[in-house]
Amino acid sequence: ALLEMLGLNSLEAFGEEIISNNDDSKDVFSIIQNSDLAHSYKENSICFFPKQLCVSASHIRSLTDELVWGGPKVKVDRSYERIKFLKCGKIGERRSLTRLENFVNYHDEWRELCNGHLADCISALYNERMVLFK
Repeated sequence: ALLEMLGLNSLEAFGEEIISNNDDSKDVFSIIQNSDLAHSYKENSICFFPKQLCVSASHIRSLTDELVWGGPKVKVDRSYERIKFLKCGKIGERRSLTRLENFVNYHDEWRELCNGHLADCISALYNERMVLFK
């Protein structure tokens, strides 16, 4: 939902490029300022970031897998729910992970993505420093 809200919901269309840690926020600002994104967002409440600012879906998946499968060595709050399902006419129940929270400050790549790159993109769009949360 966050990616859709940020206009990044079609990440798969942009291949497997990953934003490198060398990207300078000034480059993000110049790319966005030299485009029609701010106007598009004000007019339509949506914008699609240029390819050079996108993060690949496979990279997001890889970072998420680290949180899900990292075990106790990865600091993250995990919420589970009992999910009922129907299989072969019988109702079964299983415990499923339904939420991951409070991990950005403890995972270097998520912190860089959320507090760095995505925050820079949104800040450039609004032309003032923005902070992402939740």
